[in-house]
Amino acid sequence: MARRPGAVRNCLVVLLVGSGIALMAGSILSSINRRRSASVGPRSLRLEPQSLRWKCPRPGEALVAHPTFLAFNDGGQPVRIVELKTSCGCTSARAESMVIPAHGKTVVTVDVDPVEVGVRETSVTLELDSPSDPKLTIPLFVEGHRSAPYISRMTGELYYPNGVSADDEREVIVETIEKWDSDPASLPILSDLPFLRVDPPSVTEKRSRSEPSLVGRTYHYPVKPDGPIPPESFAGQVSLADPWIAGRTFRLNVSGKPRQLIRAFPSRLLLEIGGPADEGASARFRVSAAQGSKALHVEADGGDSSPLVVEQVGSPAPDGAHSYLVRWRSGRPVADGTFSIFIHADGLPDSESLKVPVLVRSRGELK
Repeated sequence: MARRPGAVRNCLVVLLVGSGIALMAGSILSSINRRRSASVGPRSLRLEPQSLRWKCPRPGEALVAHPTFLAFNDGGQPVRIVELKTSCGCTSARAESMVIPAHGKTVVTVDVDPVEVGVRETSVTLELDSPSDPKLTIPLFVEGHRSAPYISRMTGELYYPNGVSADDEREVIVETIEKWDSDPASLPILSDLPFLRVDPPSVTEKRSRSEPSLVGRTYHYPVKPDGPIPPESFAGQVSLADPWIAGRTFRLNVSGKPRQLIRAFPSRLLLEIGGPADEGASARFRVSAAQGSKALHVEADGGDSSPLVVEQVGSPAPDGAHSYLVRWRSGRPVADGTFSIFIHADGLPDSESLKVPVLVRSRGELK
């Protein structure tokens, strides 16, 4: 049966209308998705303020406030604080909420151990689940309650792991905050080790830009050996009584051992004699002496009557060390035991002579 022209036109109209509706629906959904994506956006966190400064209360004063800061989420997705970390055990932090909603904020409160003088620098770090900002850190400056003058710190390295000798000189540094118009303070440092002397200091100073009425002074105390250095390891302290705070004392530990002016490496020798290839029939060692010494004298205990023979090998090294070889004297029957080599140097006292033990072991017939 043939279709009527009107019916065909009606079908075309229905198809066109249906296509238009589908296109419109797709456009509406696409617009909704774009708006939704724009509303979500990337996650972004910022801190206000960018650094903190907090003055500790005086003893007896009520703690009226803790240092706090705000964490703002400027993005369209929530951000979770995975962990709050501090740079030292003197500080801890807690957040009002560990999850910050989109376009929201949270308050972070910091608890700090108070200080009496000076400024302690610490920090709080927020570890986040945000790929764009996985970690944010805010510095915190904790200011002591006491006003100038005061000692901020005392530092110095008085550890002598390689030994101490009469030509050693170290330094103790004392840093203070004082009034600009004041004279440098008298800050006597005492040592409880009789051979260690602390000399009067030189003083440098720098005026405070933020507080023109104050000056930061640095006292440089030379520390030198003075008198006989003990032959064994030692330990003690240097101390400074605070002239401005009664009962407050600064201390630095001192420890070490006397320096050997003559050194041998190794300090003990093993001489194995005999065997199929006569391996190890000699042993090598190096000897060095402190500056000021002249010729080295290295000889076996007993001289020519000793079963050991010591010979210098080659020329001195660039660092002044000499190489030596020790061997068993030809024709002498091998005897197991411990023998000695003595070393001394011109220009050094006899007390600085060094004794190097040599352990001799036989391994069969002497070739």
